[in-house]
Amino acid sequence: MWPGAILFLTGVWFAAAWGNAEWFSQAVPYYAPVVFGIGLLLAWRFGRSRVSAVLVGLALLNYLPGSELGGATAGSPWEAGGIILLVLIGALSVLKDHGVFSRFGIVQPLIVAAGVSASWALIRSGRSWVPSWAWQPILPGGLAPWSGLSDATVLAGIASLALTLAMGSRRDHPMEKGLFWVLVATLVAVAQGAGSDGSTFYLMVAGLILHVVVLETSHAMAFRDELTGLPARRSLWRELDSAGRLYAVGMVDIDHFKKFNDEHGHDIGDQVLRLVGSCLGRVTGGGKAFRYGGEEFAIVFPGKDRDHAYGHLEVLRKTIEESEFTVRRLVRRRRQSKATKTKKTTTRRKQPTVKLSVTVSIGVAERSKQNPTDEAVVKAADRALFRAKKKGRNRVAR
Repeated sequence: MWPGAILFLTGVWFAAAWGNAEWFSQAVPYYAPVVFGIGLLLAWRFGRSRVSAVLVGLALLNYLPGSELGGATAGSPWEAGGIILLVLIGALSVLKDHGVFSRFGIVQPLIVAAGVSASWALIRSGRSWVPSWAWQPILPGGLAPWSGLSDATVLAGIASLALTLAMGSRRDHPMEKGLFWVLVATLVAVAQGAGSDGSTFYLMVAGLILHVVVLETSHAMAFRDELTGLPARRSLWRELDSAGRLYAVGMVDIDHFKKFNDEHGHDIGDQVLRLVGSCLGRVTGGGKAFRYGGEEFAIVFPGKDRDHAYGHLEVLRKTIEESEFTVRRLVRRRRQSKATKTKKTTTRRKQPTVKLSVTVSIGVAERSKQNPTDEAVVKAADRALFRAKKKGRNRVAR
């Protein structure tokens, strides 16, 4: 959440300090299209269709209604466009990213463009088809009278903010967390009024937050394992590089995982990897867990020797051994064969749960004269892991 929060708060401070300056009014209209353009370029380059969709909405909200309005009041077409954009941003937090020029990647910006452009139609039609009750205050004086926004806008903002928070906690992804601050900046922009320097500035802030979202997402893809949520192998080497002259590494391997996958299927195998990864993430002794590859993990103990790490790894091994993992078996819909020449039917069954026990073997090594480099320490831990498996698995070897 921090990158978006820092950018938004910096924008608030900047607007408060220089929002009334003459150069501010002259510069903002020139920088806004640059921000939107660079954002669209980043979205295309990194395949972020949701970023491109939101940027299209921000640009349209800035230019279309503002071209015929000098100000805005509650219930104005400008605010109608803002409500539509707020709702669509909330909906986008539920969806997933696609390539910008893929089928879904093209549809997302088109839907946002059509929705926000409806405010342009409101201007042309005199807003005759907007129900008057949509702008009526729910509470006397309005939900947030200090904001200058209608109750409809406040409700749309609250609902979308709650949805993005829920999706952010569920997926733990930079995109959903960034969309939260994009919504906040858009709400402030709508409150500034159509065609004002303030509205353009805060829409530009929302665009800058999306720049950071693209970079954060790309960083997460490179340095975090998507399946388990643990840092990936690249993060491991970066951690070892900064761990100092003394550290220990434990290499963890799930016992008989290939046989396990063959018997239960890869779907349940993935669930077990997530559950084991969750246990490893709670290792004691200051250890930091990483997904090394396949069913193998690594745990780094900065500033600790092999003997210190051994005790905590033994506790971890026993915890996993004594745990009973509950996984959900996926059941696909069944269809009748075409040879029967009858209509296709589907059957629904409850997804049964399976309780499984998993064990791990661990090898541990420390940086020393015999293992002077990061690569040597990891190889030494791998050799210790091999000895643990050779002795019968489900043990910690030094």
